[in-house]
Amino acid sequence: MALPVHPGDSLPWALGFRDVNGKYLTVENFGHRLNINGGSMKTKQIFQIEQDEGAGSKVFIRTPHGRYLTAKPDGTWAADAETRGTNEEFEIEVQPDGRWALKSAHGYYCGGAGEKIDAFTKEVAEDRLFIVNLAMHPQVCIWNVNRKTYLHLEGEVINADEPIPWGADATITLTFFDSTGKYGLQACDGRFLKSDGTLTTVDTDPTIQYTLDMFGGQMAFRASNNMYLTCLGGKGTCRATKQGPPGKDELFVLEDSHPQIKMTSWQGKKVSVRSSVEATANQTDTTDAERFQIEIDDSGKWNIRTNKNTFWYTSEDGTIMTDGASKNAANSKFTIEWLNDSIALKASSGKFVSVKKNGGLVAKDADIAAESTFVYELINRPLLVLRGQHGFIATTDKSKQLMSTSAKAFTYNMHVKAGVCHISDPTKDFWNVASDASAVTVDGKQPTKFFLEFVGLSKIALKHMSEDGSSAYLRSHQNGSVTVDGDKVDASTTFEF
Repeated sequence: MALPVHPGDSLPWALGFRDVNGKYLTVENFGHRLNINGGSMKTKQIFQIEQDEGAGSKVFIRTPHGRYLTAKPDGTWAADAETRGTNEEFEIEVQPDGRWALKSAHGYYCGGAGEKIDAFTKEVAEDRLFIVNLAMHPQVCIWNVNRKTYLHLEGEVINADEPIPWGADATITLTFFDSTGKYGLQACDGRFLKSDGTLTTVDTDPTIQYTLDMFGGQMAFRASNNMYLTCLGGKGTCRATKQGPPGKDELFVLEDSHPQIKMTSWQGKKVSVRSSVEATANQTDTTDAERFQIEIDDSGKWNIRTNKNTFWYTSEDGTIMTDGASKNAANSKFTIEWLNDSIALKASSGKFVSVKKNGGLVAKDADIAAESTFVYELINRPLLVLRGQHGFIATTDKSKQLMSTSAKAFTYNMHVKAGVCHISDPTKDFWNVASDASAVTVDGKQPTKFFLEFVGLSKIALKHMSEDGSSAYLRSHQNGSVTVDGDKVDASTTFEF
């Protein structure tokens, strides 16, 4: 298997700055006016960190409107710079408690309260410190810079020895602890990584909390013992044992976690690359060779990656081969048709992929037939976090209804079998759609059926089918409500997952 230098795309550092009073740094739509008045983290409160390689702790901070934070020599702190220069350069000073101080290129700290803000203070005071709240989706793959491998759950530890992030074990959830502004690394089975390398389900244990430090666009995790998370031994077992500054074994890159699926043909056999470089539906059990990663491009076409880090492509005679070296070739692109619990794959030739009697896959059908449908199962999302256009999906405390405007991520359990998705909360109460589709409550004792449609990079739509056969999409609203009445895939029915 080819060892990738860095197979995925690193995620941008999108985050919010929350001050000692619980207010967020905000850029108003009119006039790019900067203040610290935001009551929650929404679009106007989300900034992106830009950092050149080798820049250490110095960064540029892009505003929600595409400009840059700037601090002038006279102490003016603003958000209207169109280009990067000396005034737009800041140094991040991470405090022992995990909070960040932003120091301008002129040696002053930025902060204040409300409308009264400046960059004209030499001392780090309380009103100059910010809790950093990541605005990116928290479910990621984590790549170690030195070993060029990914973190994954292996038994009772998390190791950094997986060349490509395959299966649910390689999906890590960055859990934000609101009271401290620190983060936990949560494995796919719900357990958290402690600083000594063991795993626990106790989310109040202080040793599971880490401060995020940035170094040249890469991330280091500093534990409560003030040691950095590192990778030890041949398998790269993760423990916080390294004093700073961090080296390459302590530096990590965050990547999007692409969906991975297994597919079952009309004959009841799973599609596999176990025995041939041709895609063949001939297996009854599931190994990594029967799991495939689907990756969407900007045009909406899909690539299908194998566990050997190769790609599907269509040969001249229509046979589906799986030893492609590049995802950019035209014949490696596929269109996926979502058919509730099943999918159909259309090759670049315009023909649908069907399964022959001997199990071989070939692109030959002009229309979708039984032989060209595959029952699919998502296999790398046992934990589900959804973020819509107005915030994260969460459960209200009193009514147990879903809300769509939470600033904090909420983790649900998700089980997909034979193309049917069931979602529940940690107490095992299932999502339940109201009879008039006006709400979703989290109080069901029996699972409600949903179907997943992947519609973009790490984005899905969730379809519910009523007993009368009608269907609609889960939809988020600006007022925080969640309904099941969407009739098309658009911004209101699309969620990062």
